[in-house]
Amino acid sequence: VDKLARGAQINAYQRALEQLHRALNETAGRSLFVDNIDPFLANRPIPPGLAAMTREFFQVSRNQFFAGGGPIEHYSIAWMRDFCRAWRDVERGVT
Repeated sequence: VDKLARGAQINAYQRALEQLHRALNETAGRSLFVDNIDPFLANRPIPPGLAAMTREFFQVSRNQFFAGGGPIEHYSIAWMRDFCRAWRDVERGVT
């Protein structure tokens, strides 16, 4: 049961990462990666904290999908929800 629960958590986490990538790619009009995120961020009026969170998101995503994963405690679904809300506020003009 514990193994199944952990698997479900990782699958949900990976699906959330994928959905966030799609949303950010759509906003950018192109595919974004850890090595090309800075020009995207430079052209948007976003709070510095959100820029840092976005860089962090792309690094975490890279680690999860291309470096064999790793601990996800800090980058929980709740963290990603807060990240999404911050971007939502930017899109709505609430900063």
